[in-house]
Amino acid sequence: MDQRKLYPALPQGYEVRFAVQLREGELSESYLLAVSSRIEAIRMMVVTPQGLPVYEVQTSVEGTQLQWLSPMRPSLTPDKVAQLMLMVYGKKEEVRSALNSGWTLQSVPGSRVYRFEDHESGQIDVVYEGEYPWYREVQVIEPAKTMTIKIRTLEADGVLP
Repeated sequence: MDQRKLYPALPQGYEVRFAVQLREGELSESYLLAVSSRIEAIRMMVVTPQGLPVYEVQTSVEGTQLQWLSPMRPSLTPDKVAQLMLMVYGKKEEVRSALNSGWTLQSVPGSRVYRFEDHESGQIDVVYEGEYPWYREVQVIEPAKTMTIKIRTLEADGVLP
């Protein structure tokens, strides 16, 4: 997925905080994610549950900047966070234009399914609870990797874009 498309795809004018839990096989990691979406840029910061900053990403029309704030290198990488934000919260039209070759998006109320050239191993299911733009809870399931990511919205405030 072309993550340069993240900036125009997310709803703008919000400060949002999420709890994110990643499970892949025996691995389980939890983080807090803060997202600030404005007209000029989107900022995302990943923090441990203890409040220690891990990294910050800022993306705009000029490009993307990454700043590591800790020596820790989590499984929830900056690229994965950007990809998740785009897959889950991006406008359908913007998401479709950001898909890599061979991927398709099927969307119905309450879910999105990303498929890669009809291979069962190339499927990602996104299931929503709540209303757009900031759903109460989202599950992103990648069966081939036995990976599930749960994203729960803790707080969403509208601000001036």
